[in-house]
Amino acid sequence: RVTTWRLEVIAANCEPTSDGRWKLTAEIDAAKFITSGEGLETEVPLDTPVWLHAFRGHGFAEDDLIESRLKSLKSGRSTVEWFLDHKPTRFGVDSYLMLPDRNPHNNVLPISGTSDGN
Repeated sequence: RVTTWRLEVIAANCEPTSDGRWKLTAEIDAAKFITSGEGLETEVPLDTPVWLHAFRGHGFAEDDLIESRLKSLKSGRSTVEWFLDHKPTRFGVDSYLMLPDRNPHNNVLPISGTSDGN
């Protein structure tokens, strides 16, 4: 048996709050699959917690990471809402590709309305 995941950030945006922080809202689509030795792929409940990340700037180094949280997601679409001290530029699910995913290129998405880490 081989286990794979489909993890995708569908949308991410942020807006300033009245207390000088940033409200990040992101929509994630997630699924988990088991493939048998005969090649039969079956979707199974997403029972594995996954890492979510908020970044500033363009890299993935520790200095670029604003927040990371391990979260149990349900299969399908989920919305997360965070309040951050710094303005994020990107949001990711399994950003460091720890789980096998057929399309890892959609795990991190630029946040709408942000162009830099200020």
